[in-house]
Amino acid sequence: MEDIHLHPLEKIILDLSLRAFEIRILDYKGKNWKFGVRKLHCKINIKRTKMKVKNGRITIRLRKLDKDDHWFSLFY
Repeated sequence: MEDIHLHPLEKIILDLSLRAFEIRILDYKGKNWKFGVRKLHCKINIKRTKMKVKNGRITIRLRKLDKDDHWFSLFY
């Protein structure tokens, strides 16, 4: 996503729940974008999950709620 770091941060919305996330990007180059995973393999720690916006990309770092869980896959 070229020049995404120049897009207003209030138009990049990360919605989190215990086993799901969705990112919405509003009015990026005249379009609205959405990506999400509805059934994550592990429960996530919402407070420790972070999003970074850099030139050309958005990175979402998911943290597991239970440290003993393993990410066999992103979703089940």
